[in-house]
Amino acid sequence: MHNALYNNPVEILIESTVQKPPEGIHPAKIVAIYDLGTVEGWDGKPVRQISLTYRLNSEHGESDISQCVKATTAPRSTLLTIIEAAIGPVRSSTVPLHQLVGKAVAVGVVHKTTSRGSEIAVVGRVTRLRHGVPPAGTGLIVWKRSSGHPPPASMPTWVRKKMTEWADAPVVKVADK
Repeated sequence: MHNALYNNPVEILIESTVQKPPEGIHPAKIVAIYDLGTVEGWDGKPVRQISLTYRLNSEHGESDISQCVKATTAPRSTLLTIIEAAIGPVRSSTVPLHQLVGKAVAVGVVHKTTSRGSEIAVVGRVTRLRHGVPPAGTGLIVWKRSSGHPPPASMPTWVRKKMTEWADAPVVKVADK
């Protein structure tokens, strides 16, 4: 399964009816974490994916932006960077991801032009929120692929469709090494 979502693990696709968040660094809260399970990556190899949704607060109001990352906390991994931005240094090998929901971070948003010529917003980097900066919105969601429940109705149509496809797809078993 080759999909634009896997070309860049931090590339964000935004519905055309939703206004893109402006470029820059914005205070945000992690409002949703989706365990997408093990899916086929851009290179054809199985990869465990996590989707995080941030509620940004900017001079233009609140907006949401999502990011898919590999579910690994290896040194310098994107997920480890996000975890440490949200809750500080990690001293254990396991971090319950639900602890991230509601945590404040700073999200760097950049605009990129796709191969089809449309402009999209992407998460450039997630860092610790500077002291004294108020975080954004508060609606919180946690969803696991294995839960058997449909994706939340509050999510954009394209996200619900993708999550339903992933939930219906067979889980790829990765051999233990």
